Amino acid sequence: MGGASVKLLPDQRKNAAQTLGLCGICLFGKFFMKREYVRARQAEGQISATHIIQNPADLGEWIVFFKKSGGRSFFLVDDQDEVESFARLDDLVETIRSLGIKFADIQL
Repeated sequence: MGGASVKLLPDQRKNAAQTLGLCGICLFGKFFMKREYVRARQAEGQISATHIIQNPADLGEWIVFFKKSGGRSFFLVDDQDEVESFARLDDLVETIRSLGIKFADIQL
């Protein structure tokens, strides 16, 4: 994993963890999900699409976002609430496979 393009402030992270646990977090109109939440939503059939794009903050890295059936998009974040980015596309594909994702659109 490489650097992150989005980071929550400590107070925001604490409040989100207390209020939402593992569920999606909304900050400044952007939504975020941790791996456990993605895995659970995928198992429930709530993920309607998966998109892999170049990280706008570092075009040498890749990030992923998921669309839920309600139309909202969520970025994958790590345990520090930072958007996960991957230097190798293969590593990202392996990660989303481990979350139960079988199809993804890759935007080059």
